[in-house]
Amino acid sequence: MIANPKQFYNRRVYVGGYLHIEFEGNVLYVSKDDFSYCLEKNAFFLNFDREEMKSLIAKGFQNRDVTVKGTFKESYLGHASVNSGGLKSLIVVNSLIKNSHR
Repeated sequence: MIANPKQFYNRRVYVGGYLHIEFEGNVLYVSKDDFSYCLEKNAFFLNFDREEMKSLIAKGFQNRDVTVKGTFKESYLGHASVNSGGLKSLIVVNSLIKNSHR
């Protein structure tokens, strides 16, 4: 999706990555290293409202490897337009690592 965003535009996708949740910064990074080094182009903006954010944090998804299912929008670049597209209409978020401590 990063290399060929037009190919995935408006398609339902199921992707894995490193989830970071914060106000105006709900992002799925390709990897934890991309998050650590603030590589925003290796990330997708996620459309969560405030209640969804709180729920995901309470469930332990903050700063974890997860899978997400949603509709890809190449023009949905997130706050300050720094990401490589975004996902809307999210319906699934699962932790890839259960009960681990980071």
